[in-house]
Amino acid sequence: MKMWYILLVALIQFPLKLTGNLRYLSYLYVYGFPLIYLILNLDWTFDLYKNNKSIEFQLFKLIYIYLFFISIFWPLILCTFDFSYIFSYWRSMVLWVMKYTFLIVVFKKHVSPNGGFEEFSEYFIKGASVYVMVSSASLILSPIRKLMFKIIYLSNADMINMRHSEYQTRFGWTGWSGFNETFVCTVAVILACILILNNNDRLEKQKKYLSLMIFPLIGNALYGRIGLLCSVSCILVTCFFVFMKGNMKYVLEIAAVFLMGLAVFIILKERVEIFKGWYRWIFSAFENYLKTGKFYDNMGSIEHLTTDMYWLPEWNTFLFGDGRYLNANGSYYMHTDSGIMRPMLYYGIGNYMMSTLAILLLVHEFALSVMKHGNRRNIKLIIVILILGIAIFEFKGESLWMFTGVLLPITLMSGLTASRGNYQ
Repeated sequence: MKMWYILLVALIQFPLKLTGNLRYLSYLYVYGFPLIYLILNLDWTFDLYKNNKSIEFQLFKLIYIYLFFISIFWPLILCTFDFSYIFSYWRSMVLWVMKYTFLIVVFKKHVSPNGGFEEFSEYFIKGASVYVMVSSASLILSPIRKLMFKIIYLSNADMINMRHSEYQTRFGWTGWSGFNETFVCTVAVILACILILNNNDRLEKQKKYLSLMIFPLIGNALYGRIGLLCSVSCILVTCFFVFMKGNMKYVLEIAAVFLMGLAVFIILKERVEIFKGWYRWIFSAFENYLKTGKFYDNMGSIEHLTTDMYWLPEWNTFLFGDGRYLNANGSYYMHTDSGIMRPMLYYGIGNYMMSTLAILLLVHEFALSVMKHGNRRNIKLIIVILILGIAIFEFKGESLWMFTGVLLPITLMSGLTASRGNYQ
């Protein structure tokens, strides 16, 4: 394993945000440098994207082309002239596709020319783990935390949130660590689950990938409950499969790792003040349910999500949307951040279902590509794990573009190997 590439993966996935004008340097190295690199290596970039000729992938591309143009014309048709969906949603997805394409090309050209999904996934997981390690160190060691608070950028809203004891673990070198950070940690856990399934008859490798998912799981616990819920759900599906294969010992090992991790957090809760607020944030909903019979957390997040973020709009809006994505002040239209509601409010349920079909086609292609050298009988299970993860995240916030940004370059990676031969 090459340490420089692990650090590169960590810094690209989790942009370093320094205080003052220095924070703009993160945009330069996260997006500017990868863009320049890909332009200088256009042959590699084209090779990555031209080789998949499957019907499913061609349909995926056609749907996304359709959605892009309909996103442009929809505010014109409805006379809202609100093009924020283009400059927010589509821009974000293109940037994520670009940065993960960059990581794939660097991996294939400079790190491991003959490497594939398994090796890249290890780098992905270890990159996420580095970020979680630094976050954890800042929580336990106050000198590190004080130094990071001096040099890391936090907006006024972030500073207000950080004053809540429940949110003090949501901090790292990106500053406020929330939905994006827990998403990357969740993808790392999902990749580890896939590697476990892909090595069903290799117990030592399964143990290795079980150990690799520990820090991403810790990251989920620190940054976002939705990521923790998603990761635990995917792990349970993986455990069920391993159990059905008769490997009860490995299931017990997974349970032991999870319980040990929980025990460590509980011990920290008693010894480190910051973790007392974290404990309330994580477990208050369960404690309230046991006391009152109602499932709600002390911050009101769960109730806010289920009661304020979802409603049945008027039929015209439900079918065709309102052609609005952001309000004039930059806030979300209708003040919802639900991944299902926001695109539906923009261009209707039909177009949103088209985007859902596109991600399902990509998931299918992803499963086929990563199982080329594994047990193809596990393809359906990988698809189930990914759909489960997408559904959970999309319920909380917009994530289809994030899954597309990560999965698309990884899906096409095997084609780059085929087109480049032995790199001579």
